[in-house]
Amino acid sequence: MPKLRSLDLRLNDLTGRIPSEFGKAPSLKTLILRGNSLSGPIPPEIGDAPLLGNLSFDHNELSGRV
Repeated sequence: MPKLRSLDLRLNDLTGRIPSEFGKAPSLKTLILRGNSLSGPIPPEIGDAPLLGNLSFDHNELSGRV
């Protein structure tokens, strides 16, 4: 995902966990996953995305910190 800059998947009834691979996306600036049914811990790798500044994980069943 070297060219991925923005991903908005809000309100899509997604389930499961957030993939840790998002933390390896060097160009990712925006990650919107709000309003789904995601669960489990927030992968610590998310904090490794160098340009990621706009996050929205609210209205899911997630735990942990970025």
